[in-house]
Amino acid sequence: MGKYSGRKISDVPWEELHVGMKVVSARGTPGEITRLRSFPEDSYDSIDFKWENGNESFGMFHI
Repeated sequence: MGKYSGRKISDVPWEELHVGMKVVSARGTPGEITRLRSFPEDSYDSIDFKWENGNESFGMFHI
């Protein structure tokens, strides 16, 4: 992917997130949002990612 221009995920408000958005993890790994889910009855939101290194993360909390 070369130089990565995504924003750090913790700096992006939930309302601005969208599937396909390029982001950077707290540890500096670049990736892309693949799924957003909101669970208002449980008071949390979760995000699935596909990272540049080939790994995937599922159900990560947005803080």
